[in-house]
Formats: sequence, structure tokens, C-alpha cells
Amino acid sequence: MRILFIDDEAEIVMSLLNHFEADDVSTLGATTLEDAVHQLNTGKFNLIVTDFNLDAGNNALNLINFISNNPMLTGMPPIIVYSGQNESYLEERIPRNEHPGVSFICKPDLEGLTLKINHAIKDAGIIRGAS
Repeated sequence: MRILFIDDEAEIVMSLLNHFEADDVSTLGATTLEDAVHQLNTGKFNLIVTDFNLDAGNNALNLINFISNNPMLTGMPPIIVYSGQNESYLEERIPRNEHPGVSFICKPDLEGLTLKINHAIKDAGIIRGAS
């Protein structure tokens, strides 16, 4: 299983990589939208965890639109937006009815993020250990 973590703060990316890396989970990180796009173009991910606000005015919606509109990518993996913004703020910008594979959780709830990741894995039928 592969998870891509995206946040414009390198310390947060490193913390998430260290926390979630396991024998059956491969984690990669990106600190810019450009870096995330590069990672997505060069490898398949089972799950994406991203901050809402990214670099240079980019945000999670830019990332979601890139994935949705890129025929080279095979399907939209579940996306968890892990942000300091509250859920209603995020819902206004990324409506769930338009993006059903997206869920939200507020920082710094690492325990809640772990539960969301496990729930996304279960919902997607992802077998841990599979890449």
C-alpha cells in the first residue's frame, strides 16, 4: 500500500511519514503541488493525505482537479484533506457531493487521521501490503 502525504510545511510531512511508515505501508511526501503532481505521474498511490492550503496559492482542490482531469492516472484514490481549517470551511470549497472520495479532518488530530486512513483503506477494499 502506498500513501502520498502533501503539506507545504516539510516538518509536518516528515512527521506524517515517520508516523505512518510501516512494513506494509510505503509513504512518500511532497511539499508543493508541483512535487505532488510529479509523484502522481511517476507512481500509483492507494491514498492521498493533503493539507488544504499548499504552495503559491495552490490548494487541495487544484490537486483534486488535476487527478480528476488527468487520463494518465488510473482512477481517483481516496483523498483525506488534513487541515487547520474547520470542516465547514473545507466543505464549502470541496463539496462532498461533487467529490465523494474526499474526506476531511482537522489538524492536529493524529489519532483521528489514523482512524480516517484505516477507514479509507477498508472502504476502498485496499489490502495492506499491496502496492
